Amino acid sequence: MIVQSESASNIIDSLHAAERPAITGVSWADVVAGMLLTFGTLVRLREWMAGRSLWMDEATLSLNLIGRDLTGLLGPLDYGQMAPPGYLWTVKGIISLTGPGELSLRALSMAAGIGLIVAGWWLTRRLMGRWPATAAAAILALSPGAVYYSNEVKPYSSDAFVAALLLLAGTSAIDREVTWRRTALLAALGATAVWVSYPAPFTLVGVGLALAVASAHRKDWGAVSRLGVVGLAWTGSWGVVYHLARQGSTYDYMQRYWRDQFLDLSLAAPYRTATALVRALDVPGQTFRSPLDPWNAAVRITAVMLVLLALGIWALAVQRKVPALVMLLSAPLMALTAAVAHVYPIDVRLILFMLPSLAALAAGGLWFLSSRGLPWVAVLIIAITLLWSLLADLQTLRGPSEREDAKGVLRVLSSEARPGDTVYVWHGRASPLNFYRLTRPSLWPADVQTVWGAFLSAPVQTPIEKTEKYLEEIGWLCGRPRVWVSLVHGYPPEVYHNVFAVLRTRGAIVTSRTFDGAELAFLDLHNLPCQQSAAGQ
Repeated sequence: MIVQSESASNIIDSLHAAERPAITGVSWADVVAGMLLTFGTLVRLREWMAGRSLWMDEATLSLNLIGRDLTGLLGPLDYGQMAPPGYLWTVKGIISLTGPGELSLRALSMAAGIGLIVAGWWLTRRLMGRWPATAAAAILALSPGAVYYSNEVKPYSSDAFVAALLLLAGTSAIDREVTWRRTALLAALGATAVWVSYPAPFTLVGVGLALAVASAHRKDWGAVSRLGVVGLAWTGSWGVVYHLARQGSTYDYMQRYWRDQFLDLSLAAPYRTATALVRALDVPGQTFRSPLDPWNAAVRITAVMLVLLALGIWALAVQRKVPALVMLLSAPLMALTAAVAHVYPIDVRLILFMLPSLAALAAGGLWFLSSRGLPWVAVLIIAITLLWSLLADLQTLRGPSEREDAKGVLRVLSSEARPGDTVYVWHGRASPLNFYRLTRPSLWPADVQTVWGAFLSAPVQTPIEKTEKYLEEIGWLCGRPRVWVSLVHGYPPEVYHNVFAVLRTRGAIVTSRTFDGAELAFLDLHNLPCQQSAAGQ
């Protein structure tokens, strides 16, 4: 393997090449891309190996995984969870072999996160060349959102990886004849993808249209008809997955849960329309967002990403690479259309699958600038765009953060709780504590009485009503000198503190400890008058 020797000026000049280079040998662009891929992999592995506590959404999905067999995972999931069957089956297979620990539960997302960088780099390399591919690799490798969701027991990282694989397969097929053999392979690939990723159809529409446009341009009408067969196979497979997803009440619950994340376009409601347009324009930046990003990279790069995307679209249009343009634009445009139709919400987690398309288009914008004699401008823009992402990733390397430290709460409980103590688990969103109680009984304190708080939703809605309800529940523990109250993912948070404030006024002694995203309180209720403990008494 020979590394071509190029001076700094030659490196910049190579950005001007508009033709797709032959994929042979290794250039300095490939070396830089390799360094970026390695860095991105190390950041993801660092966060994965830290094994942070499962947070609420992860724990509720994991409870389904450990409590059901493969057939059971096809039915409606408990705790208001949804995930594609292929993802669930794969994770179930992993934990069946290795046990339900954080590393094994997140192993598929980790592998997908690393695969996303490689597939997105190779996709852009085939479409635009070596240096644009290096820029795409930087975007994918450093994105804090892509890093975070590579370490979560949810299918968001695998959604992005599946999208990158579909785009790569489409790119490989654009310039080739769609034979019956390739028809069968494409049909099998897409029919499988919709079982692994719910948003895969958004990308498949673009792949199918791109291949149809390319075949029609060659006047290969037989290939166009064969692509119709491919589309039928994809649609049939997706229809089965969609039918399974609609079973039970979870789908309707999700529609209500995400109602604020749909796009409302109406001339009769200009404010909602303006809000929807702003949210749509914010999509390129949102794909960078991570719950653990201390530098808030997403907010800082939205405008720059919009400019790069516009330039990338123009560059492909000028080059008359219509099939590639159709393929890359499909996922974002289809998702936005679905959001307008109130079918698919626009949320950072759910739109991560757009990242391969957006990274390739943004790299195309940099390619356009360099081809117009502005290579240093392109270098400066990509450096500014990724500065905050790099800072967030360096922070991750230095010390990964917890999101909801359920294990920290349980360690304190297991070491300080005494036989006969009472542990009140704050309402039904305490799934992380329940998960660790089932999978790591050594963390759960022995010989204590456990009271699981009720999950308060309708008809109890307001924070005041919830406060009164919790006061009533905890009030029944009056007279007990040792009561532990554990909270993970408490919402709304003011309710928790309001309850303790009221208890203090009634004579309770409250000592509280704060963890990352969790709290543990020790209550002495022996002075709490029972006749005043319950709400309304």
